[in-house]
Amino acid sequence: MERIHGMYIPEKEYLVDLEGLIAFLHEKIYEDHECLGCGKLKQSIFGLQTHMRDKRHCRIRYATEDEQIEIGEYYDFRSTYSDEEDESDSEDALPGKQKSGGVKLGAKRPTTIDAEGDEEMENGDGWETDSSESSLDSADLTAVPLDERTHQYEKLHQHPHHSHTDPRSHHSKDGWHSHAHKHNHAAFYSDYELHLPSGRTAGHRSLQKYYRQNLVNHPSPEERQRRAIEAAENSDSDVEQDERVVRRNERERGRALMSRANGGLGMAGVTAEKRKEVKAAEKRSRKVETNERRKFEWRNNKQNNSQKHFRDPLLQ
Repeated sequence: MERIHGMYIPEKEYLVDLEGLIAFLHEKIYEDHECLGCGKLKQSIFGLQTHMRDKRHCRIRYATEDEQIEIGEYYDFRSTYSDEEDESDSEDALPGKQKSGGVKLGAKRPTTIDAEGDEEMENGDGWETDSSESSLDSADLTAVPLDERTHQYEKLHQHPHHSHTDPRSHHSKDGWHSHAHKHNHAAFYSDYELHLPSGRTAGHRSLQKYYRQNLVNHPSPEERQRRAIEAAENSDSDVEQDERVVRRNERERGRALMSRANGGLGMAGVTAEKRKEVKAAEKRSRKVETNERRKFEWRNNKQNNSQKHFRDPLLQ
């Protein structure tokens, strides 16, 4: 569990009943179907295991006091108690005393009240408050160098702030210490990218599937520029070809044959009555063609409207 799912047992050095803790967790998962990380209940053990793996809830809750008391019976913190607390624990362990379950939090400390009626907090060993008196004289409050940095004062004159040989101006237009301190470069970020001072760019995790793409055949900027020039040249040649086709069609437009019904060359030498009959026949044929096309559309539309179930193609 620790190696595969990242299971972490809190306060492992004070754990005295590992088998009992594992049995408690086993009962909570396989019998109660309760998640260890969030406490959510599932209907089956398979659904619970899937939930815990996907949400990474393979952990023991140990943040609040109730969560600590829940698994406190498997721990022993008596080694962290003081002598008075050990004596109280030994008295509780007598045969006549009733033993309480859960984690042992130590002996109860007496409450004292000061002159103003406020509750006084007991100071622990090594702790100081604002009202505590210092054992060091105020005159002795000076800079105390560390043991390993006693010779740093010898290099102080080399620092830009204390250098008198630096030709740059010590003052800037909008403030002081123009070159005294080395400032870090700013990190710029947007909604999906973070530009670090080192020059690297960190992307958002929601776009990781795009960052992981292997763009081996992706053209370089020079190649993309060359392709754009070639495409522009090809488009110019296509335009010239289209213009030649248009000019050729305009030249050949005068050679088109005239319709027979309009008195074209095909009806040369035919009387006016015959031309009238041909024109009426063409009109009847166009009318029949239009009627047949409308009948076909009507049958097709009627068949589509009479279907048993209607399904919207946008919702398929």
